[in-house]
Formats: sequence, C-alpha cells, structure tokens
Amino acid sequence: KDASQRSSCSTVPSVLNELPFAYSISENGNNVNGDNKFSTKREPSISEDASDYILEYDGKTEEYTGSIYKLMVNDEFVETTVPPIIFNDYALVPIREVCEPMGAFVNYISVSKQVFVNFENNYLRLKIGNKIASVDEVDVKIPGDIAPMLISINGSSAKTMVPVRFVAENLGFDVDFDGENGIIKINKPKEKEKS
Repeated sequence: KDASQRSSCSTVPSVLNELPFAYSISENGNNVNGDNKFSTKREPSISEDASDYILEYDGKTEEYTGSIYKLMVNDEFVETTVPPIIFNDYALVPIREVCEPMGAFVNYISVSKQVFVNFENNYLRLKIGNKIASVDEVDVKIPGDIAPMLISINGSSAKTMVPVRFVAENLGFDVDFDGENGIIKINKPKEKEKS
C-alpha cells in the first residue's frame, strides 16, 4: 500500500517526553513516508508488531503502521480484539474494556451511535464521529480533534475506540504510559494519605 493508505501521525512533538501519548517518529527519527507524515512504527520488542493489521473505520480500510500497546486496568492485563493503538498522536483504547473493570456502567446505543458511561458521580456521553463529548452534562471538545471511532482489526468485531486520557481522567481514573514496555495503565486513584 502507498503512504496515503497508512494510518500515520502528522506532527512530531517537540517535547516527546512530556507528552506520553504522542509517539510520532520512526525509530531513527526520519520521515519514513516522504509526505510530511511520520510513521508510528516502533521496535516490536516494545509492543506487538502491527505489520499485518488492517484497520477498518469510517468506511475506510487502511494498513496500520503504528505500535500496538498492551492494556492494563487495575493492575490486570486486559485482552481485547482491538488493542490500544496510536491514532493521530493519541492513544485510543476500547472503552468497554477500560471502564467496566473499573466498575463503571457502559451502554452503547447502536441506532444513535452513542456511548454512555457512568462511574460514581461522573457521567460521560460520547458519539461516534463527534468531537464534542458531554461531561457531567457539559459539552466539551475532545482534545486533538479526535472523535470516538468504531474500529475493527483484520475483520474482528468493531470496538468503540476513544482517546484514553480524555475519557479516563474525566471519569476520575489515573492514566500512566509505560513506553519502555508498551503498556497503557489505567487505575482508580490511590487514596490520599491523611496527614
């Protein structure tokens, strides 16, 4: 496939270490596509090799050239048919696989393509293809111009993929990115020590 059919990132962050979900350069830092877009391909030892992954979303089919990450929720690895990926510099995760193990209620309405998540006193409503989410009944633009998407890999069942940091933090979860081991970690916040 040519470079226009690959899912790739469009910017190289200048503060890569301060932006844990923005990995947009090749292993050696070169523009690998020759089109001012940078591949997210990294060493397979960090995470799975995605060379055989075909993404299907928004009526498109593309070869995915980025890294595949492992998902850890509440210190337990979670398996899913669509693993976490980097899309336009943002880590996308399957919402149900993140939220339900945390004790959140997740409901997807296929007719309206809306996802409703309720966790403790936090309420989140997202719509496939819409870059505006409702957080506790207040409309909020999702950072990075990323809308929730239905994504399938290699013909698997489609999963609702959402920007992990936006969703997790708006529900009160902690997010950590272990770049060395290729793991996205989501946990409930630890109780603060009383002084």
